[in-house]
Amino acid sequence: MTKVILTQDARQDILDIIAYTRDHFGKPQAVKLRRTFNTALQSLKEQPYKGAQVPELTRFGNTEYRQLARKPFRIIYLIEAATENNQGITVAILLCVDGRRNFSTLLQKRLFRI
Repeated sequence: MTKVILTQDARQDILDIIAYTRDHFGKPQAVKLRRTFNTALQSLKEQPYKGAQVPELTRFGNTEYRQLARKPFRIIYLIEAATENNQGITVAILLCVDGRRNFSTLLQKRLFRI
């Protein structure tokens, strides 16, 4: 069984995005966006390897991170393999971001804590 967890940063990302959407586009749009995020996260429980590798990282040989795109947003995650004591795998959501932002800078700050 696959378990999906959100880091504190990713949870805050989603809350910030939904709050911004509510404030600028109205509550119905925010509710719709929340459903979109929930559906995306649920889909990772069923198919954790469905997301593509993150191109900004594969250029440097890092193929561990994956992304799920729900335009204009990108959900960046890492799959942690099962251990002897753990029957399933864990998908750790690390970053949820508007793909129109400077993604390289965000990755450096968030994933590598530079």
